[in-house]
Amino acid sequence: MLSEQAFWSFSCEHYEKQGVKDACLKLQNEYDFNVNVILMCCFLQKQNLSLSEAQLRECLKATNESDQHLKSLRINRMALKAFNEQAYGHMLKAELELERQQQQELIKVLNQQLLQPLESSRNLETYLNCLGLSNEADVKALVTLIDTIK
Repeated sequence: MLSEQAFWSFSCEHYEKQGVKDACLKLQNEYDFNVNVILMCCFLQKQNLSLSEAQLRECLKATNESDQHLKSLRINRMALKAFNEQAYGHMLKAELELERQQQQELIKVLNQQLLQPLESSRNLETYLNCLGLSNEADVKALVTLIDTIK
């Protein structure tokens, strides 16, 4: 069984590594990636677990609703940034809490799956394939950057 707390701790630590945050945000803002799914792929890879396209699609389906809420919250938070720092801070806390809840959703889905040991495939490449972006050079470069940071 995968642990929600272990995933959250890994995510907080990995996200702060040099280059990861910027690459994740670029993938999110320019290509509509879900940062939690990116971090989940990295987390599973660290656990030597492989994710199939079908399993990844189940994760995306399970987080679709919360992802819409996160996008809306993020837009509202960014709009507040220049006008009200205190409200911006409250929105940021709310967004982080929703991010954590989304990670819990992902772990619940994963714990219902039969995950295979990691072989030659990369989980982030599977995510690229699911989004139909496997031929985008810029995206592949960002994914490779995130994937290689240990």
